[in-house]
Amino acid sequence: SSDNYDNGDDANPSASMSQSLPFNTRLPPLAMDLTLRYLPFIMPIVAYSTYESTARMFNKMVEFISDNNWIAVDGGQYQAEIITPAINGLVVPSLALLFATLVNNTINTLRQRQLQIRTSLNTEANDLRVLATILDSLPSQLRKAKNHLREYLIQYASR
Repeated sequence: SSDNYDNGDDANPSASMSQSLPFNTRLPPLAMDLTLRYLPFIMPIVAYSTYESTARMFNKMVEFISDNNWIAVDGGQYQAEIITPAINGLVVPSLALLFATLVNNTINTLRQRQLQIRTSLNTEANDLRVLATILDSLPSQLRKAKNHLREYLIQYASR
């Protein structure tokens, strides 16, 4: 039935998306928040602490796949000499370009947010000035209402 996917709440599209997901793929909001908050700190520590065993397992896998038809008699020095030009010639510049692009996109996004915040603050300050001008132009017979409105304006501006 289509009522599983459309709950009639067009204002909250994430609610309808979460309804369409299978039950076993949904995470409670608190679990998702904790995962997104702590995973970037935990994963580098896990990667650092498991590097030796991962490298050993990778070497054993390469030996198994190659049917052990070669033996490194020089302790792997020849392998290092063969792979060094590829790493220095292709991998390092590619990673440098990748990270430069990532940094550029991050800086651009932060700059756009800063400009958006500045525009919003200027718009709000201008609206407050216009409101203060309108308050000043009220007739003197409305002095009590004028004072109450001015207090509300001061409370809003001081928050």
